[in-house]
Amino acid sequence: MDSTESWWANWLKEYEEGRRAEEASKPPAYAIMHYPAWLWGLSRDVPLDLMTREDLVTRHTSSSPPPAPSSLSSSSPHILTINPETTGVGNKASFYEATFVLAGGPPLNVFMKTYPVEDFDLLCHEFDVYTTVGHLDVVPKLYAVVKGRSTDWGGLIMEHAGTSLSIYNLPWEKLLLSRQDKLNLYDAFRQLHAAGVVHGDVAARNILRRPSGAFCLVDFDRSTIGHLCPGSSCEELAQLQRDLGLEVIGVCI
Repeated sequence: MDSTESWWANWLKEYEEGRRAEEASKPPAYAIMHYPAWLWGLSRDVPLDLMTREDLVTRHTSSSPPPAPSSLSSSSPHILTINPETTGVGNKASFYEATFVLAGGPPLNVFMKTYPVEDFDLLCHEFDVYTTVGHLDVVPKLYAVVKGRSTDWGGLIMEHAGTSLSIYNLPWEKLLLSRQDKLNLYDAFRQLHAAGVVHGDVAARNILRRPSGAFCLVDFDRSTIGHLCPGSSCEELAQLQRDLGLEVIGVCI
């Protein structure tokens, strides 16, 4: 077997392993039932209201709906068009690719993460993380926090920052990252820590690669805010170094 055939054989083997792993990790069908039914149907235009953090807290702690933000205009609604072929579901949240039109603005290709009302505490927490690290290029730009006008859910609408590093949750050694990729990925987490945030769920599925090749970190519902990073000896950074097979690189400043 020549080198080309060997490469293809290894690729096919890894693909099949990844496919089986993905099938095994799929949630049961009932896991999506508590999410808005229309999100799992045909693509449609959805009118939205913008929310503030105070709206989220009010919605989570009271049976009364939050007040409508004063900036809303019924003549220029905010519209979200869901792509029904790009949906996903996690333990608490659902995920969608979509097109978002902010009133009076151009359409944007976006990624949306939604929570049911009973989990708005997690939505508030992720919003707080994005507020803390939103100045970094290694996290997606947050466009809006929204709620559906006729359904009990809320979500974050973010920049569509790229594709997941591994949709199959392959181990790090099978991701075929170059040494420079590994250094860049480590630096992305170092920047996050320097801004005071521990990610809390470091996995390939939570890392996107931008079209430029740069890395972008997502999924902050397990993150910790207020971190004073000691540098490369930090538990999360040290574990990432081991996972990537890197030597100690330096301090986190």
